[in-house]
Amino acid sequence: MKNLKFKRKETKKQQSSGITLIALVITIIVLLILAGISISMLSGDNSILQKATDAKTKTDEAQIRERIRLAYNSALTKDITNQNGEVQKSTLEDELENEFPDKTIEIADSADKKEWIVTIDGVTENVPIGKDTSEEPKTTLKVAEHKNEKFSSNTELEDDYGNKITVPKGFKIIETSPDIVTEGIIIEDATYTNTIGSQFVWIPVGDVYTNGAQTASKTITLGRYEFYPSGVPTEYGVFTVASVKGFISTMPPDQTMVDGMLGTGAYNELSALVGKEDSEIQAWIDAGGSVEQAVENMMLDSANIEDPTYKEGSKDDNINATAKELSTFKSSVSSKGGFYIGRYEARTETQRTYYTSNDYTITDSNLTQITEKQSDYVYNWVTQLQAAKLSREMYSKDNDNNSITEFASDLMNSYAWDTATLFLQECGEERYSIKSSVNTSSDGLAEKGTLTDHPCNVYDMASNCYEWTTETSSKDDYPFVSRGGGYNDSYYYTSSRNSTGSSIAYHSFRPVLYLK
Repeated sequence: MKNLKFKRKETKKQQSSGITLIALVITIIVLLILAGISISMLSGDNSILQKATDAKTKTDEAQIRERIRLAYNSALTKDITNQNGEVQKSTLEDELENEFPDKTIEIADSADKKEWIVTIDGVTENVPIGKDTSEEPKTTLKVAEHKNEKFSSNTELEDDYGNKITVPKGFKIIETSPDIVTEGIIIEDATYTNTIGSQFVWIPVGDVYTNGAQTASKTITLGRYEFYPSGVPTEYGVFTVASVKGFISTMPPDQTMVDGMLGTGAYNELSALVGKEDSEIQAWIDAGGSVEQAVENMMLDSANIEDPTYKEGSKDDNINATAKELSTFKSSVSSKGGFYIGRYEARTETQRTYYTSNDYTITDSNLTQITEKQSDYVYNWVTQLQAAKLSREMYSKDNDNNSITEFASDLMNSYAWDTATLFLQECGEERYSIKSSVNTSSDGLAEKGTLTDHPCNVYDMASNCYEWTTETSSKDDYPFVSRGGGYNDSYYYTSSRNSTGSSIAYHSFRPVLYLK
């Protein structure tokens, strides 16, 4: 019962408070009326309460406009040194997003194109227009004007003929490099401790201008080619009337002897075409005729004669290292218009040890850092798997042991080798694709490379050492493929392919470098 009374008293108190509040409101209204203010003035479109609301809204809008101007000033401060005091649209967008992280931001040009109209939550503010870099072409850097300059990011430049080249992060174009892409532009590692001083040459792909008026050009197409016997490039594995006639012209007169050596009669179908009309040869091609690598077989010794078919990336990586990222390499070449190859056969600071002809065991403990410096020694006597490992690791980490993401290195693939050969022949030395080594077995290995085999500043693709690639052979006993000429055998030449199963003293390799 005590609780009930407490509640009754509380209820009476609440009732008393309610009466007091009503009385207070009535009193205020009476006072307002006495002061000459009507009830209608307290509400409605032009009321005191509405005016108070409008004042608050205007204050909020003013704050938004003020914050827009603050964002603009911040953007202006960031761009003033690089843009001559003109703010970039992209920078303004960034600053507005920082200032209004949860708002929808619109930027439009004014009718006279002199101001940007910024709209946020229906509030607009006009600010002076600056540079819209999203619509402006990038500034063209000229090769001749930026030599010996180390670039802090992948940077595109242009030669005096209008050809493009992209210099990788941390590299520079050397002072003595040609200014023109077709002459072989040389870049040098200016950053990475283990390989600093290493040099690479740009291999352009696509239509390459050969004069400043851009009225003459060479077309370098990324592909796999064969060039024998005339030096004219033919897509690898694709035969034409001209290439078949070329093959026929190389056949030795004693066909019986050749057939016996091959044990396959591989030349019989070719000899049957001697003297035939072009239409008959074309009919043979259309029917699926194949020369079965006839010319290659002619040049291989009897131990290797089994008509090997050469492919790119056809073996298990544990047996024969295939290209690390062939699709990435191809797309990079397409988008950047080229790639780099080592200026020299791979080098190392310490002279390589000679092994006996019976010793083919070389373990990882024998591996040393590779470079692309002419002053170092040729990296010879190396397995294909080791060559791939060394090439890939050449530019996998930076000086702080972080992964390099701007570009990558790998062992030369068949596309890189054949396309580079095409470029060196088109823009450097005529018939270079079928050139053999300038040093012979009597000269021996040039431990620091030759001095005379260097079209477009690329050394020794025809000379000195056979070079491992990621191309493979269908022969299980000879899965590895080397390219180029060697000092010990004048039969081999720049574009030749040779399958083998072991490392030998005159095998070396060359890294390829491509942008990402």
